Amino acid sequence: MYGPPSCVASKLGARFVHRPPAKMLVLAAALLFTFAAAQAPVADAPNAPTSAELQAFFESELPPLIQEHRVPGVAVSVVVGGEVRHAEGYGFARLAPDVPATAHTPFQTGSVSKMLTFTALMQQVELGAIYLNADVNLYLQEFTVQERFGAAITPLHLLTHTAGFEDLPVVGLLARDEAALLPLGELLTRHLPDRVRPPGEEAAYSNYGAALAGYLVELATGEPFADAVQSRVLTPLGMTDSSIQQPVAADLAGRTARGYLYEDGEYRWPGPEYVPLGPAGGLHMSASDAARFMLLHLGETPGVLATETAEAMRAPLHQARSDMPGMGAGWWQSDRHGQRILTHEGDTNEAHALMALMPEVGEGLFLATNAPGGQTLRAVLWEKYLDRFHAVADPVAVPGVDLRQYEGTYLLNRYSTSTIGKLGRLLGFVNVSATQAGLELPPLLGPDPMLLVPQGNDVFVDLDTNLTVFFTRGDDGAVATFHPNPSLAFHRAAAVEHPVLHLVALGGSLLLSVVALVVLLFRRPARARRAHWFIAATAAGPALSVAALLTLVGDPFSVVFGVTPGLLVTLTLVNLAAVLAVGGVVVLARAWRGAVWPKELPGSSYAGAPRGAGVRSRDGALEPAGLSPLRFRQVRGRSAAYAYLDHEVLRLGRLAHQQRAL
Repeated sequence: MYGPPSCVASKLGARFVHRPPAKMLVLAAALLFTFAAAQAPVADAPNAPTSAELQAFFESELPPLIQEHRVPGVAVSVVVGGEVRHAEGYGFARLAPDVPATAHTPFQTGSVSKMLTFTALMQQVELGAIYLNADVNLYLQEFTVQERFGAAITPLHLLTHTAGFEDLPVVGLLARDEAALLPLGELLTRHLPDRVRPPGEEAAYSNYGAALAGYLVELATGEPFADAVQSRVLTPLGMTDSSIQQPVAADLAGRTARGYLYEDGEYRWPGPEYVPLGPAGGLHMSASDAARFMLLHLGETPGVLATETAEAMRAPLHQARSDMPGMGAGWWQSDRHGQRILTHEGDTNEAHALMALMPEVGEGLFLATNAPGGQTLRAVLWEKYLDRFHAVADPVAVPGVDLRQYEGTYLLNRYSTSTIGKLGRLLGFVNVSATQAGLELPPLLGPDPMLLVPQGNDVFVDLDTNLTVFFTRGDDGAVATFHPNPSLAFHRAAAVEHPVLHLVALGGSLLLSVVALVVLLFRRPARARRAHWFIAATAAGPALSVAALLTLVGDPFSVVFGVTPGLLVTLTLVNLAAVLAVGGVVVLARAWRGAVWPKELPGSSYAGAPRGAGVRSRDGALEPAGLSPLRFRQVRGRSAAYAYLDHEVLRLGRLAHQQRAL
């Protein structure tokens, strides 16, 4: 569902796609700014945090968090009422030798980069070079997005993560080697994902979609994306400590914060961390520059964007429910601590960042870290900040809500459908259980479990974070989808989709293959040896694949940097096991039907001899099988009658042998 600004985009798309740029600018601006449902920033709010309060807060809270979560350095900035109230670095940007983090240290920001990309895109919309409701294929040159669902993907869909792309696999999402930094058009052509749902239907966070938005900027300006952003956004804003170029521009390379891993009691720098899809995550930005960027989006420093455009970007462009927070132009709306907050987080392997705006009070916060522990530090510090400066009472449960209707397993709608990454869906689920206090969920958006307090009308508030979340229902009126964040959704799992069912099936198959392998190793037939060993190899395939996965892949997060040798061996074994499984079924069927490998009867001496061959008596003597019409291969050993028949065959064979000897 779209909010009011989507109607604006629709009018832009229908009327001005072929207009000259000058007219497009005037008319598009008039429509966009007239209908955008957004609130103007507030100069200052009562009880707004002062510089002294902010300094005291961060100096008190950050040092123990840095120590606890093993994060070398943190950078923070806060803007209030159109001014920078606080910008500071804590800890170290680099170690050995130690380089202190400052407000001017460029930190890697991960997906916060998307807000810079979407800002550049909206700038081109203002100029009439890009049109929100046009088919993206009108702009693309090196490739085209496939036609599906009878609807085109537009720049508006890219801004709201509603294009309907499958998710890209995590393998190769990051890189250590500059060689992975190919031209943007080439990367997008290579990794073009499938379209799995109609555009505009629902939001599912997409790195590819954000990178495609950046590519549209590149095509519209005729410059490489990083250069276009530098000259049109960063430089005009005075963001001299920031760059989305990879590797970082030479004048910044010597003072960027490095990302560290904490291993065996010490920090280790694993090397540079690149994001091949640069528009989706390649930005280095200082706390001081982030303050300038936040002031732009709070409407305090127009120029790069008109104030009205910044307001329109904050408005809900896509909503799962019209009365609930939705997706702005990149911004995630949320209701929390009495505020409509707009946020965007950024995560790489070693860097974790947050940008949050509170337009109603003219306030913004930026936070960046340089170690994996920064992810938890970010969540804890953000909650402490809201508790300190925007405190609210705990939510009170609305009585009479039947919580049992919400119980169940919900599957994340962000997953791959065409790659091995689809296995990740087995882990992308959340279990919701009802208690007397509310709905209990495992840690989902932070380090702590969630306890959702009912507010009625399928709306809940998390007791710990005061975050409002909600459910939506299907056409039959039953609870169908859980919405903890406007950029994604969790759909209730049907019985055949339940991850536990698939995990149990996988575990059972693995156990069966191990048991079969053991039996085949210790019970080898006298004949059909090739078939026997082929089936044994088939049984060994799954076990060896799992063993390789557990022992060779190593740190599972390492695969985000590409296919490791251990992963390559594992994938090779998996593919080989699949081929052997198909071949094993064929070999086993032929051996069974051809009587070269029938089952051995309990207590019997039959050893799998084909028609016309000899059989061994109980004393071990080889005797002729002169009774071929009995077709020994039909013996299956499933009843006492077959066992008796087998015994009689051997007795008659022995008698015939004795008569011939006389």
